[in-house]
Amino acid sequence: MIRSETCPSSRELSSSTTFWSRLFVVYTLSCVVLSALSVSSVLPVLSVSSALSVSSELSEASACAGSTYVAYVPVVAEVPAAVAWNGKTATFHNVELVYGQSNYVGIQHAKTIKYENCEIAGQMFSYAENSEFVSCVFTQDEVNYNIWTYGSKNIKFTNCTFNCKGKAALLYSESATLAQTATFDNCKFNASAKAEGKAAIEIDSSLGVLYDVYIKNCVETGFAPGSVSGNSLWNQKKGNKTNLWVDGVQKLTRE
Repeated sequence: MIRSETCPSSRELSSSTTFWSRLFVVYTLSCVVLSALSVSSVLPVLSVSSALSVSSELSEASACAGSTYVAYVPVVAEVPAAVAWNGKTATFHNVELVYGQSNYVGIQHAKTIKYENCEIAGQMFSYAENSEFVSCVFTQDEVNYNIWTYGSKNIKFTNCTFNCKGKAALLYSESATLAQTATFDNCKFNASAKAEGKAAIEIDSSLGVLYDVYIKNCVETGFAPGSVSGNSLWNQKKGNKTNLWVDGVQKLTRE
């Protein structure tokens, strides 16, 4: 474990343990940070020369609101349980994030998280108010979704690839007060098997969430026709609270 009780403008940390012998961490923060910084919560400006395995201790990363974390590779971050990062901002670059298959597992209630050139395995829930994925590859080996957009108000995928067994992205939340804008730009959806009635992008607005969905220059391969839309790229399986555009043409209008 690495521990920081102060908040210098810049500090270099390293560990003498075998596991950390090749790990070099540089972080810059503007206020009191991570009173208990562990293997799992080393996410302030990271420059790592060897793979880092992140455990469930990632929860309770207690940096002050407004701090910015940037993680650079090679980093492998296992996220087996929900992570509380209320109000924080983070950028992950070239990070491999490994999720299990449980529901509601993700980095919860952050302000803004950006993922660049990341590999994301398993089933991820997005909670950050603003989430952006650029040139990321999602991989799912079970018949579960790659990602639930869940708690994000604004979520965008650009140049991303989704590999799955018939279920890629789900827009759904139990919060009737949520309004979400979701954008898929130049993304590829690949299904190794069909899931009956499931298109690549599934939408459930039955609990009152208002969705604005923009799909631009996206392609799918191997998905089933949506249960309602008959389209294998997108499907509003429940509800009628969605405005949806595909390549500039409105396909769904909110009722």
